[in-house]
Amino acid sequence: MDVKFVNSHVYPMKDVFSSKYIVDFYQRAYVWSKKHMEDLVIDLTSDFLRQWKSDYTPKDVENLDPYFMGEIILAAQEGRYAIIDGQQRITSLTLLLIYIKHNFGNLPNFPDINNMIYSDYFGEKKFNLEIEDRLECMKALFNNGSYTLINSDTDSVKNIVARYNDLVEVWNNKITNENIIPFTY
Repeated sequence: MDVKFVNSHVYPMKDVFSSKYIVDFYQRAYVWSKKHMEDLVIDLTSDFLRQWKSDYTPKDVENLDPYFMGEIILAAQEGRYAIIDGQQRITSLTLLLIYIKHNFGNLPNFPDINNMIYSDYFGEKKFNLEIEDRLECMKALFNNGSYTLINSDTDSVKNIVARYNDLVEVWNNKITNENIIPFTY
């Protein structure tokens, strides 16, 4: 009898996004709506702003209360993790990281968040969330901050582009050049 174990751990976001993920064929498409993305941005930024003080350094952020993002259920599979539950959040947070990189990444001392999005995988550049039908879209968003839809794009790709574009509208304008670095940490 093959014995399987279920391990439960709490991980910081930077640890979650340093792993490689795949989504099995039976998982649903990326279906988040603008309201989901707006709620995510409001929750993250409000929690940060509730605790942040203008004299804080990025190091001070380490002592802020953690924000619970919910459970992500994974299954180890060929050097990566198959996402059983959490694909919507991981995709949305990846889009948020790309948005932050494009809008604030040129600031002095901005943290290198590229490896949380797209990193080396045994000599190949791969997204930490690698889903074949989304690759061209994700590459374009990562490299250019935009993607032009084509007829053959899946519903997931259409939703990814829409949610990325929604970030412009739902971004909390209280997160500015003054506090984006601590927020990113």
